[in-house]
Amino acid sequence: MSIFTDNPEIIKLGAQVILLSLLLETGRTCNIVIIGSLRAAGDAKFPVYMGLISMVCMSLPLGYLLIFQLHLGLAGVWLAIAADEWTRAVIMYFRWKSRAWEKHELVEHDDEEVVPQTVPAV
Repeated sequence: MSIFTDNPEIIKLGAQVILLSLLLETGRTCNIVIIGSLRAAGDAKFPVYMGLISMVCMSLPLGYLLIFQLHLGLAGVWLAIAADEWTRAVIMYFRWKSRAWEKHELVEHDDEEVVPQTVPAV
């Protein structure tokens, strides 16, 4: 951090944010993978609604609490966002495991078994 500034307070804050990013980005990565899988399976609405609910009902109030009541500043923002990401990752994981997304399949399957045809040798 000392490449960008000599201010020890800024360096300390930057180091905190980098460490908290480890927590935040692992949750975000899990979220991206599972939500992408659900969307690919045709279940796009559930992740959108859960993201909206999670951000408005969890991230905002938790951020307010951590920043203004507990005086955590920028670290409070990162913690609130990380908690939101991990909560959504857990919810999406259970959505995937429930197999509720199967009713949204994009391709209809016939019950008949498809038998590959062979080409006669000449």
